[in-house]
Amino acid sequence: MHWRFAYFGLGKEQLLSHLDQYMVPLISAISVDPDFTPPSENNRSIPVGAVVAIVFAGAIVIIFVIGIMWWKGCLTQKCLGAREQKGLASQTGLFSLQKIKAATNNFDESFKIGEGGFGPVYKGVLQDGTIVAIKQLSSKSTQGFREFINEIGMISTLQHPNLVKLYGFCMEDDQLLLIYEYMENNSLAHALFAKKEDLENRQLRLEWKTRKRICIGIAKGLAYLHGE
Repeated sequence: MHWRFAYFGLGKEQLLSHLDQYMVPLISAISVDPDFTPPSENNRSIPVGAVVAIVFAGAIVIIFVIGIMWWKGCLTQKCLGAREQKGLASQTGLFSLQKIKAATNNFDESFKIGEGGFGPVYKGVLQDGTIVAIKQLSSKSTQGFREFINEIGMISTLQHPNLVKLYGFCMEDDQLLLIYEYMENNSLAHALFAKKEDLENRQLRLEWKTRKRICIGIAKGLAYLHGE
């Protein structure tokens, strides 16, 4: 084999060297192992024991972090409720549990005025003399915390003379309470379907003129809800 080096400059080729007489072997003498095989990718994998140790350590760290957050209350309903209260309190009133207990004599049975799918309903008297109806979320209710929050957000935006007004709410010590305007003459169903002995009370007797006025009011309330 010949090595030929040339320099190209100014359009002329200048022969630098012709090494016919200096034949240089291209490959030096190298010791070759005929049984040599390149290492496979499997030989470079992490040992199973190391993988198990890494996964175990990661799981311990995650559990530790979650435990710390739970201990500080960041994952409890109480903490989540506190976050929700900040937004809802700007839309409606926020009542303390102490104030609600004082208004209902600690949820005394004599203050209980009804029971619905949501839970028991109590009559309460606030410190300023305002009479309210307090709905308490029952443990048997299918309504959960998220539904309770959504209901507050929805009802608090509704303002109409033919709709019962929401004064506020209370989320404290696992209590979920809604404080509504109190209907002095009870519900319409009670007036329409009262027992015979209750009809002796003239306040429950509805003239047709009054019934018409009530129906118009209900229609206005429904029209408002559909419009919203």
